[in-house]
Amino acid sequence: MLSRARTGVVCLAVVLSSAPGARAFHDGRVGACEGCHEYAGRAAGPFLLRGRDASSTCLRCHDVSAARTPRSVIVSGADAPSAHGLTAGGDFAWLKVDRPGDPGWGHGHNVVAADFGYAADPRRPVAPGGTFPSAELGCTSCHDPHATSRVPSPSAEATSAGPQAVASGSSADRPLPTPERPVGVYRLLWTGAATHRPRKAAFTVTPVAVESDGAPGSLRPARVAYGAGWGTWCRACHGDRDALRHAAHRADGVPSRSIVQRQAAVRGAVVLARQTRDSSALATWLATGTYPAAEPPTEELTCLSCHRAHASEYRAGLRAEPGPLCAACHETAPRVTAGLRAVPERTDTFGRASEF
Repeated sequence: MLSRARTGVVCLAVVLSSAPGARAFHDGRVGACEGCHEYAGRAAGPFLLRGRDASSTCLRCHDVSAARTPRSVIVSGADAPSAHGLTAGGDFAWLKVDRPGDPGWGHGHNVVAADFGYAADPRRPVAPGGTFPSAELGCTSCHDPHATSRVPSPSAEATSAGPQAVASGSSADRPLPTPERPVGVYRLLWTGAATHRPRKAAFTVTPVAVESDGAPGSLRPARVAYGAGWGTWCRACHGDRDALRHAAHRADGVPSRSIVQRQAAVRGAVVLARQTRDSSALATWLATGTYPAAEPPTEELTCLSCHRAHASEYRAGLRAEPGPLCAACHETAPRVTAGLRAVPERTDTFGRASEF
């Protein structure tokens, strides 16, 4: 992840302040070097990392035990996972929950974070359908810790050229990106433009999404609007879909109208993306419920329609139990539809309901 980091390296640092309105640590671009690296001879891991490995360093801020503020992005619930995840990505803590015939390691992406008790997938040496080594999987396999790419306009692919990002590109209320004032890539994900990206994952596109955060302590839902590119992005590691059991579901494929109407009746079970790269239009749709175009873009299935990116209560990181999840779209046998139920309201660590 930090193959270019060396003692004495000069980082593009963001100076943090405790004053009101100070930038968040990442906020669309690289944070202060000392947030992740130790320069006083007390480094725990390689490349002067504060944790024993890259993901352990990330979880120093993103595990619930280290939550800094009510707006911190928490992806790991320590040893007590939340029932339905902490963010749209879910909760890595489900990887530690073993049940009879249902080991925790089968519930999502097994990131290696030794300081927090996370280990590699013991069953698969490489990613299903691909060749990415399980022993090397970590937060920085998907997220760019140095934010080497940014988005210069609402519909553009990311670039590594030009000014640094002025704000995060994740939130629906981020400023309108321009070439002079670009914003960060959604959740600092790797893109085809990123420099020094993982050699064993061929990322070629910029996945599009924006989210609206729920107000801390309130029940106003936090929602994510997914745009184009997600299936292609996931295939950077899971390229050979024929090797996967659910290969019949074409990533970035357009489902029938009957399926769209049926899944909409089961709130939250299946998430469809919109075939657009216009993040500003997605932000307007989140804020108003109306898409700012005479003809809204077609909805499509992506990997994240059924799976969470990190881990979940259900096998393979699914969004719900397999029977109800499938029945959200498909007319199936009574033994499956009989179990159909609305997905319960999700509440994260800080009491915010989530709908994503």
